[in-house]
Amino acid sequence: MPFEELVKIFGTPEQRYWATKVQSANTYFVWNPQEKPAKPFFIKMQIASGNVVRNHSENSQMAVQINDVVEKSINESQESGDSFFSVFPERFGATYSKGDFSYSYSIRSVHPLGVPESTDIQLYPLHAFLSKSMSKERTKISKKMGINANTWMMDEYLPKLARFMSVMHFKYGDYIEGHTQNLVLRLNRKTGKIEGIVAKDMTDVMIDPFIKISKGKAEDVETVRKIGGSLLNIHHIDRATPTIHWAGDNVAGYTGQSVYSFSESVKEVMHFTFRFLEQYIQETEKITGSAVPLSKQSLDILDALKTENVKVLMELALPRRSVDYLFTAIRHVVQNVSDEVTRHRMPKIRPSMLHSDQKKLRSIFHELLKQKQVALLFTDSNTLCSLEIAALYSENSNQKLPKEQRESSESPLSFAYDGRGLIAFEKTTQRVIAYGIVPTMSCLRKAMQNSIPRLTQAGNYF
Repeated sequence: MPFEELVKIFGTPEQRYWATKVQSANTYFVWNPQEKPAKPFFIKMQIASGNVVRNHSENSQMAVQINDVVEKSINESQESGDSFFSVFPERFGATYSKGDFSYSYSIRSVHPLGVPESTDIQLYPLHAFLSKSMSKERTKISKKMGINANTWMMDEYLPKLARFMSVMHFKYGDYIEGHTQNLVLRLNRKTGKIEGIVAKDMTDVMIDPFIKISKGKAEDVETVRKIGGSLLNIHHIDRATPTIHWAGDNVAGYTGQSVYSFSESVKEVMHFTFRFLEQYIQETEKITGSAVPLSKQSLDILDALKTENVKVLMELALPRRSVDYLFTAIRHVVQNVSDEVTRHRMPKIRPSMLHSDQKKLRSIFHELLKQKQVALLFTDSNTLCSLEIAALYSENSNQKLPKEQRESSESPLSFAYDGRGLIAFEKTTQRVIAYGIVPTMSCLRKAMQNSIPRLTQAGNYF
């Protein structure tokens, strides 16, 4: 839409703020030169005509919604006395659409959430800090700890990055898109230590509702309901094809850049990748309170990384491109860890649950799938739920299949209700593979209450 058209709708704007473009896409640093003291902020603007920018009109709303979820996690961490974790809050956004023209923006704070200001702390955008131009600065900082820059990366940076990701993933269920442009280091200029990591771009965060549900907090369940289901698994429910979905893909595709992309030495990147994964596993075990059982392939990958055996690692990873073996190494190990953590927190199925009306529960499960209120718990949930999905939609359209075609396939799943949500599990093994969030005060809950005479208290199974 031409600027003249906007003036006709909103009137002539008053120029109060100044702005300068920053490196991040569509992002500007904004300030009012008349304000004393200055109160700057970032604004992220997106404009599209037709489908040039996909789903951009929803970005500001999604940023604010996800920000509410992540802020709750950060506040919980800081209330426990740990100020290592923070974000740049995005609490306001707006959209405008007319015809095929859409416009949206969100406002991001320049101050990390809940972090006290200190003259000893310097904020370093990670993308700049890891660049070649900052090598002298990294050397200077590492000398504060009496070590060289490489040792600083191995003993200070990578363990702190692994801790940030593991705690956000498995304590709070927030998957920060951890590439270098989304992370900022809080470095102590006197000691050379990383005092904290700050994340940004809330639209990019993926929410794992099962981690939140497993904590048994009603407000977390309600928050997940507002988000609209598991963003980690929305590709399966929507039958869409985003590039990154499962936990392993997310960490490998985004955080992987912050692990190994800044070095050109094969030996060095293998050391960096091993160190990150080693620390990620250890931090996860601190959270769960038990050892994470790793598959043979994960153990082989870790050993190949540790011993710098590129040939074995590439055979394990089966890369399509020269750098794929590192991506695949991180993806496999992190997914292994994620699956084990999820399995450890599975809801328990009691014998009294196995006598429920399966036809009614299956119908409710279909409704939850359509409403994007199902958390798929493992990568093979795709396969195990495929018959349920096929019963809802044909392969290329949103039309329901004929009744006889839907009923001709035997589902591998059974269902149970725990008083709060619907559990989908394998008939043969009783392994739980999906959990559906039941909307409060809906016809679905009434239907469940009518079909299950004895309801159990929510939260007893985690």
